[in-house]
Amino acid sequence: MPAAPFKKLRLLWYSIGMLALSAPVAPGYGEDDPNQRIHALVEQLHSEPSLTTRTGLASDISDIVRLTPDKARIRDETVDEIVGLLSHEDGPVVMWSAAALGQFGPGAKRAVPALEAALDRELIAERAIHTRTGVWPSDVICAVLKKIDGAKRSGCLIP
Repeated sequence: MPAAPFKKLRLLWYSIGMLALSAPVAPGYGEDDPNQRIHALVEQLHSEPSLTTRTGLASDISDIVRLTPDKARIRDETVDEIVGLLSHEDGPVVMWSAAALGQFGPGAKRAVPALEAALDRELIAERAIHTRTGVWPSDVICAVLKKIDGAKRSGCLIP
């Protein structure tokens, strides 16, 4: 007897799932050109008042770079836009921008000066906070710099 309500519920969830799968793709996410998508997200990030949304946009930029199999498709101007985000005032935006650059590995050598400057700023800001938990922007920047050129920077906790 109790199986009938579960059948209806299962059918309802199946219907909702099928609707979700058939929904149109969000603007910018179905396009093939990662440069256009990244540029649009950078523009949106600069005008976004919410820290949470800015963090999400920076994370989306990192995801686009990560999911682009041929990194050569991402033009130098686009990489420069990501490098420009390293000077953003929000630590999470800096962290996700560094993570995006880390996807290029040694191919991001020209970003090293901006990454080092961001690392210096983040280490100073983090020293003002006495309790350290979780992943900090400096951790990500240190890992990215090590991935790019193999050198360890002073102040980095990553071996």
